[in-house]
Amino acid sequence: MHRKMKRNIPAAGRYLISASAFSNIGDGVYIIAFPLVGATLTDDPRVIAALAAIATLPRILISLPVGVITDRWNRRRIMVSANLLRSLILLVLLLAITSGRIELWHLFFIAFLLGCGEVFSIQPRQLIYRV
Repeated sequence: MHRKMKRNIPAAGRYLISASAFSNIGDGVYIIAFPLVGATLTDDPRVIAALAAIATLPRILISLPVGVITDRWNRRRIMVSANLLRSLILLVLLLAITSGRIELWHLFFIAFLLGCGEVFSIQPRQLIYRV
């Protein structure tokens, strides 16, 4: 049965599924890591909760406009660009953490940017491959 399923899904579809899996793993890691990094900067639980809320705020604010953009532009290009920008943002965060120059407002700003990138990545992914 597995061979039959593998033959029915084109190579591009398998590539998309594996890339989506890695992207989702990365999203899970940063969702866990942000509150932990925030906890090293402050002891206030309200600030940590606000950090998690800021990361989900773009889903509410920009989902509809991103849906319109997704319908009009190249979905693959949007998805790849969003993931590359998210990787670059995380690299900047890593450099800030390792250099010891990270501040709490950096985490809030980066959490919001990563949330926006997540919306730009998920919306086209849902529409790019039709079965």
